[in-house]
Amino acid sequence: MNENLRDSLLSYTDKVISADICYLTVDDGGGEGVIIYKDNKPLVNMGNCGYLGLEHEAKVKEASINAINKHGLHLSSSRAYISSELYQSLEEKLTKIFSRPVVLAQSTHLIHMAVLPLLISRKDLIISDQQVHRSVQFVIEYLTGQGVKNKHILHSRLDQLTNLLDKNKGSYSKVWYFADGIYSMFGDRAPNHQLLELLNNYEQLHIYFDDAHGMSCFGDKGQGWSLSGCLKNHPRVYVATSLRKGFGAEGAVFTCQDEKTCKLIRLMGGPIVFGGPISNGGLGAGSVCADIHLSNELVTFQDKLNKNVQHCQALLEQYGLPVYSDPLTPIFFVGVGDPDNGVRLSRKIMERGFYCNVAMFPVVPKRHTGLRFTLTARHTPSQISEFTAVLNEVLNSDSES
Repeated sequence: MNENLRDSLLSYTDKVISADICYLTVDDGGGEGVIIYKDNKPLVNMGNCGYLGLEHEAKVKEASINAINKHGLHLSSSRAYISSELYQSLEEKLTKIFSRPVVLAQSTHLIHMAVLPLLISRKDLIISDQQVHRSVQFVIEYLTGQGVKNKHILHSRLDQLTNLLDKNKGSYSKVWYFADGIYSMFGDRAPNHQLLELLNNYEQLHIYFDDAHGMSCFGDKGQGWSLSGCLKNHPRVYVATSLRKGFGAEGAVFTCQDEKTCKLIRLMGGPIVFGGPISNGGLGAGSVCADIHLSNELVTFQDKLNKNVQHCQALLEQYGLPVYSDPLTPIFFVGVGDPDNGVRLSRKIMERGFYCNVAMFPVVPKRHTGLRFTLTARHTPSQISEFTAVLNEVLNSDSES
């Protein structure tokens, strides 16, 4: 890493730590992800990515406990040798959710590390979205070190993507576009219909999504934003997604239409094969979460979440706050400009009984700091109303001072 960049990042990190708004240790017991305690003071947690709140369902927790009681905390072996029967049970259910082959792994980051070096060669070109998740960017840096060419486009600028596809037509075996399904800072959705047009027009194009924030929130089976619509059956769409957010369990999934590719990842994806297993408690919980996704129960949780999102969006519009996020996802971003503003305002909001995230450089440009907050199905309408009122008061009082 560049030394000046490293020092700049450390400076910002020290600032948020000294303000006591990041890298916090909290007591989250008994609050169902909504109430946390910092120094014995209750805070409404507006930074939880457990969007459906399934991790707090009684039967999910019971399944986790039962799995631990029967199998222990984990089976400490590489999957190349043996794995718990719990793995097979969950993978079979995930295959039904996605209607395509799957590979189960410990995290989305490990999926990226296992999958991308196997699928991409020096004969290929990578085109990465400016805001693709950092865990994907990390692997891109590794691949470029191995001689793979990488080009960037500004966020969701498909005109730039089209120009690069035209310019490099015939020059590479495959062109890989790396994007998020739902972007983690502004909650905006990948433009699936326009991407489908590009897939139809350019045979070289392959798309790799990190859809960790879309999982469970979208789709009739919770298969995520990337695979819930027009792209779900496309053979050149590859998806890595998380089971730790909306899904409510532990681990991650890679899925594509080609069973041979999934077999390759399953057998040769080093970080997955040798990275240690998902805990038995996580696998047990995941099996019940998968059952919920395959039942009529899922829509109940999705509806609760969507009503909370609509309620919050209406209040933010009523207050006229500078919202820069997608109105249809549970990730919200209110712009505050300067990093110091973000630190100060986040601290004031904590003093009023709410915790939200400050989003600042390097995850957003230096002058585009914002207050990022998320909603779950377990937030109440009154909590959302109170939070947006506090947000409005804090922002307005700050602008007047």
